[in-house]
Amino acid sequence: MLGIKHAALGLILAALIHATPVWTAEQAPKGELRIDVPVMLKPSKVVFNMDHLAFDGDRSIGLNYMKLMVQNYKASQTPINIIAVFHGAAGYMLLNDQAYNAARASDKGNPFKELISALQQEGIQFEECGQTAEPKVG
Repeated sequence: MLGIKHAALGLILAALIHATPVWTAEQAPKGELRIDVPVMLKPSKVVFNMDHLAFDGDRSIGLNYMKLMVQNYKASQTPINIIAVFHGAAGYMLLNDQAYNAARASDKGNPFKELISALQQEGIQFEECGQTAEPKVG
C-alpha cells in the first residue's frame, strides 16, 4: 500500500513538473527593465488622490506618475482618462505664482506650473477640494 502511494505521488509530481512552463529570458542589460510577460493596456479611468506631499528630490511623485501613465498609454494608443484631485497639504501645488509665493514664502513662483500645464495639454483634469481652496484667514 505504501508503495502505491509513493508511486502515485511520484506520478503527480512528474505531471506537475512537465506541466509547469519553464521561463527563460535573456539577461537584460544593466539598468534596463525587461518584461517577459506582455502587458496589454486597456482603456482606463484613473483618479489620483493628491492629498499629501510625496517627493523624489524636488519632483512630485504623483505628477511624475501621471506623466508616465500618459506616456505609456499614448505609446500603446490606449485611451486613458485621468483626474487629479488636490486637497490638504498638496493644494498649494495648483496656486498661481503670486499666491504660491505668498503661501510658500518664496519669490520664484510655482515650480509645478509647467508640468501641470503640460499634463493638462495631455488631457489630465485637475481639481482642487473646495475646502482646500478656501482662503485661510488669520
